[in-house]
Amino acid sequence: MNLKNFNYKKKNYIIQVNNRKLYIKPEEKKLSLLKILLIHRINIFYQCNSGYCGSCNIKLIYGTIYQFQTSIACIQPGYILACVCQIQSNIKIQI
Repeated sequence: MNLKNFNYKKKNYIIQVNNRKLYIKPEEKKLSLLKILLIHRINIFYQCNSGYCGSCNIKLIYGTIYQFQTSIACIQPGYILACVCQIQSNIKIQI
């Protein structure tokens, strides 16, 4: 077997949103959670797209995210802002 031509499967993440599963492509992992949800036609309310207003807050039930920008919006514990987060594992959220 020629290992140069062997295609390794890249790990895809799964986002579970309100009993619906979204399969995330490897190139989408670099996008914010908000952009991923909009690409997959999930209706989510948002305004500023930079963590100031807090309108895109969603409840993170399980999973790991990376917050790439600090936000000034006040949010409740257990909630995240979709516009400033990237997924790091399979996650389950509630909108």
